[in-house]
Amino acid sequence: MYNGDMFTITPMNQQIVLEAGKIYEGSITIINSTDATKDFNYRVSVAPYNVTDEDYTADLETMYGRSDIVNWIKIPKKTGTLEPGESTEVDFVVNVPESASSGGQYAVILVSSDEEATSNNSFAVSNIYEMGSIIYANVAGDIIHDVEVVENYIPGFSFVLPVTVSATLKNNGNTHETAKIALKISDVFSGQVVYPETGESGSLEEVIMPESMRYATRDINNISPIGIYNVEQSISYLGEVSTFRQTLIVCPAWFLILSILTISTLVTVIIRLIFKHKSKKRAVKAI
Repeated sequence: MYNGDMFTITPMNQQIVLEAGKIYEGSITIINSTDATKDFNYRVSVAPYNVTDEDYTADLETMYGRSDIVNWIKIPKKTGTLEPGESTEVDFVVNVPESASSGGQYAVILVSSDEEATSNNSFAVSNIYEMGSIIYANVAGDIIHDVEVVENYIPGFSFVLPVTVSATLKNNGNTHETAKIALKISDVFSGQVVYPETGESGSLEEVIMPESMRYATRDINNISPIGIYNVEQSISYLGEVSTFRQTLIVCPAWFLILSILTISTLVTVIIRLIFKHKSKKRAVKAI
């Protein structure tokens, strides 16, 4: 976005296969919004793509062993201008050296809007907006595929919505992998499927970077805040499936407290009635 207008790029990510000593040619498309109020001056650059933690916070600055591709990518035309509603393809070339190690290589092609700096007294302001297309590259050769499910988690009880389910996956290999995480929720009493809704897949695909661990979560809102459900989460990866099933009770704290008070009151009343009945019996015998 720039000056209130929107620009987009496509694809947002792409997976490519490279060979040592060979050249790969690719492209991305930049689109200036039809609602834009001015021409879009863009510039294109390349940055490393890394993740810093299990939540996969992106790091576009640090170079490491799997960022070598940043130095292999060349962009013939790095700047240009698009009128409102206009689009263009930006080509890039990957020159893979003979010495390239097999396995994953990762970069992001950044498209930036760099407007003219405006000054206010002693301060200069430059409005820069960026979008990136992630390159998931794989250099052919000795590829190691090794993914494990560390945790497949569904809570057994929740006081509030959303209910959060999660999965933790570890990639011990030397290339990125994709895991498909499918979730199904049904009402215990009726058996009706309440998630996913009709027409939805209920599945997410997560990329797991090599030599890293990924923590993936999903928040479920569209179920009743009071109910008992059968929940099933299946994780598909490298031809294997890990499935975990759990009975989930969703109950607000106020409803739980009210239920406990109601049950306690009923138990107290029943106990008093029992003692009162026994007292009457003893009185009858005494007469």
